[in-house]
Amino acid sequence: MKASLFLIVIILTITNPLKGRANGKRLYLKHCAQCHGQEGEGGKAYALNKEGLLVTADIDYFIGSIKYGRPLSGCPPHEKKLSQSDINELARFIKSWQMGKTIHSPGYKVEAKDSERGKELFPICGACHGLKTEGAMGPPLFDGGFLKSASDQVIRTTIMYGRPGTPMKGFTKGYGPFPLSMSDIDAIISYMRFKQIKGEN
Repeated sequence: MKASLFLIVIILTITNPLKGRANGKRLYLKHCAQCHGQEGEGGKAYALNKEGLLVTADIDYFIGSIKYGRPLSGCPPHEKKLSQSDINELARFIKSWQMGKTIHSPGYKVEAKDSERGKELFPICGACHGLKTEGAMGPPLFDGGFLKSASDQVIRTTIMYGRPGTPMKGFTKGYGPFPLSMSDIDAIISYMRFKQIKGEN
């Protein structure tokens, strides 16, 4: 009987979501708030408590972003500073700000290739994000940390539906001024992955 109660206490301690959230908040305030704001509202760096970001990016995106940082934007990687457990709790804390339903797109991967169509279409993105590594109105897309963190699905979702509540509009019918076909969107992602493999970021 005592052994069973002891086991229950251990399980509750491990799985207690309130404890995990408290640790996630502590980690956020220590490692992220100085640049991203106390409540994720932004400051020196982009806002994280943005519904448009939270509903289009999955938990793995935030885990990767914490691990790999954003070298081109001055955000350091934390993969050697934090344990995987702490990184997971920090990512879950950031995701807990999400209020609406997650927006999904097809989850398949594309082949990385230097296609003419991808080159031709990428300037649509580059107009706001920069054509190389400079960034502009939006963050640079050829940042190694971003490309490691964002799956093809996350990038596809963002292109298709934009970031609601931000200047970035989507490129599917009803979400922006001119829609792109799925093959066009995949060509852009494929081109970005080719540049990633080539180390041109």
